[in-house]
Amino acid sequence: ILFACANYGWIDAESTTYFVLNIAGDAMFYFFPFLLAVSAAEKFKTNKFMALTLAGVLMYPSLLNLATAGEISQLMLFDIFPIQVVSYSSSVLPIIMIVWLLKYIYGFFQQKLPEVINITFTPILTLLIMVPVSLVLIAPIGYYIGEYIGQGVQAIVEVAPVPAAFVIAGLRPLFVLTG
Repeated sequence: ILFACANYGWIDAESTTYFVLNIAGDAMFYFFPFLLAVSAAEKFKTNKFMALTLAGVLMYPSLLNLATAGEISQLMLFDIFPIQVVSYSSSVLPIIMIVWLLKYIYGFFQQKLPEVINITFTPILTLLIMVPVSLVLIAPIGYYIGEYIGQGVQAIVEVAPVPAAFVIAGLRPLFVLTG
């Protein structure tokens, strides 16, 4: 709607009004991992706050700034494990995969730890495992799966655009679901 308003001259694309309305339109997509974290946590029946925390790890401003600057392609964890520096904003698969694993890790500690220390140590131990595993392994795998799906769709469109339209329309629900 905003694009149409600017295109027809109803709103100046350089105005602060456009700027604010554009934020409203883009916020959901930019912070998609947070929204998906909550819905995935509900679906997988796990802790929403832990899921949001893990989405926050993916969306941490310093990490996003490194990805946006493009000056560094990876960080090292304990000088052993590489962490790919990419922007996970607007991504879908990484956070869904992370929350799915969260269900099992968080659930394990919740069941095994005595109740008196459960409230403190379950989140701590879960994060100690989930953050490195998420950044080193799961998030990059989810990111690249999404990238390859996108490249595959683009290749189909370039080779056979008309049949591709039917294939893409048929697969669209799956693409929306998986990002």
